[in-house]
Amino acid sequence: MFLEEAQVKSVVLALKERFPGAELVLDAFSPFFVWANNRRVARTKIGARCHWGLKHGQDLERWGAGIRLLDKWFPFNSPEPRLARARWMRHIPFFAKTIGVLHYQL
Repeated sequence: MFLEEAQVKSVVLALKERFPGAELVLDAFSPFFVWANNRRVARTKIGARCHWGLKHGQDLERWGAGIRLLDKWFPFNSPEPRLARARWMRHIPFFAKTIGVLHYQL
């Protein structure tokens, strides 16, 4: 993601403190996606580097008591017509979960 892990953690914990019991939905990249994206960025000189990736949705649960993963959704596993050419990735678990939308209770 474009923020450092410490920055995201700070925001999540501030939301948890300010809005206990609230729900948070965020999109996340896997560490592999971050690595692959940064290689592409280095070649194209776009400058939009990612700084960290979330290996497992449950990893955020360790950031504070009460943070709980409620659901996760991976676009390559859905029948979205616009992803038709990339849907082959759903057959390879490593690639199928490179981008996800995660739903937490804080």
